[in-house]
Amino acid sequence: MSNNYNIAVDMTATNALITTVDTVVDEIRDVDVPSLGAMIGTVDTVVDAVKVITDKIDLCLPSQGMIYTMEAVNDQAVVESNDLLHSNDAEVTTILNVYTKKKEIVVPFTGTYRVKFDLKDGFSGDVVMGKIYLGGVAHGIEQTNNTDTYVTKSEDLAFTAGDLLQLYIADAVAARGCFARNLRLYGIRVFGFIDNM
Repeated sequence: MSNNYNIAVDMTATNALITTVDTVVDEIRDVDVPSLGAMIGTVDTVVDAVKVITDKIDLCLPSQGMIYTMEAVNDQAVVESNDLLHSNDAEVTTILNVYTKKKEIVVPFTGTYRVKFDLKDGFSGDVVMGKIYLGGVAHGIEQTNNTDTYVTKSEDLAFTAGDLLQLYIADAVAARGCFARNLRLYGIRVFGFIDNM
């Protein structure tokens, strides 16, 4: 799925159109019809306001008539980093020895995210597991812990906008308890700017 964001500004064409409309308005105003003159006056005021705005835009752009295009870098709107984008921190648990879905996030932007979550065993010495899934299918590596202290697990995973990022957990010894919390997504929104001229 492509994530392109295009913003094009062609100030030369915009200014030419405004000049044309302004000239036509002046020609129509010369017709001696009072009500038509009032309507044209309103249109002329709007055109003048647009001209002021475009003049301010011109000051912000480095070159008159330049067309600017913005699109996602490598079709990615997110690149992994240590910048927190979203957190789902509530503690969850299971006593089942099969992977069970406990958290789910709808991914808003295509890209690679740093996915972290905390994992601990209810009884020190047993092994508990956690794994990131994508729409019900294993996507990340199996993460384990055999202590009753939370350990943060981390990996970088690619997702497409709209994907369901899910945290599944399991307890190797049924009925002993696996705990997880702090499912967090890290990354940075990046865009590449391309100068056409």
